[in-house]
Amino acid sequence: MEINTEAIAEAASAASFSGVVSVDVGDVPIFQHCAGFAHRAHQIPNTASTRFAIASGSKGFTALAVMQLVDAGVMPLDQPVRTVLDGDLPLVDDRVTIAHLLQHTSGIGDYLDENSDWQVDDYVLTVPVHTLITAQSFLPLLDGLAQVFTPGTQFAYNNGGYVVLGIVIERLTGQPFQDAIETRVLAPAGLLRHRIPAAGRAALLSGAGLPPRDRRPRQHPASAGPRQRRWGSVHDGR
Repeated sequence: MEINTEAIAEAASAASFSGVVSVDVGDVPIFQHCAGFAHRAHQIPNTASTRFAIASGSKGFTALAVMQLVDAGVMPLDQPVRTVLDGDLPLVDDRVTIAHLLQHTSGIGDYLDENSDWQVDDYVLTVPVHTLITAQSFLPLLDGLAQVFTPGTQFAYNNGGYVVLGIVIERLTGQPFQDAIETRVLAPAGLLRHRIPAAGRAALLSGAGLPPRDRRPRQHPASAGPRQRRWGSVHDGR
């Protein structure tokens, strides 16, 4: 396999790319290019072992934990989430099911609506981020948000739906969300370097390796809460 390393380096520089490009054949990395800083203030460069926050790339882990509960017979996909929420989040339509939440078709109000009018560097949370230590602790962010459309009638990407799934995981497993994901998903998959950091630490680290603000792409983040902020490296799983 021939890899144009100069072209990759030029493209990374032009895009102000901060991260790692890795090409593997089987379990063997045959090419790696590292750019940017793991910590800009201390000028610590990224390496292939650097842990990166993967934001909504981790929604798949949440979905996998939910499907494990479905597979174990703990709940069916068509179970109304109201049976788990009980009296919490009363504005969530009683017809919303686990499947709706997984498929972004629930229509529930979203605490982080990516189609609304805000900028990526706005502070959109209504509570201090250091208080968001479990999925349950996100309830104040989700409460009071009106249902947007009838469940199952539309698709609308929804961060809050996956926080609700995190609450479901906590209540049905009896584990904090972080522990449930790490013991039920990450460890069995051999992703031993993936971790969900404490909320306050996540808030401090989440921007540490970003390019300077005037060189960042203007786009909405995939998530804003530490429930959806996991850290892993390209070495994981090898």
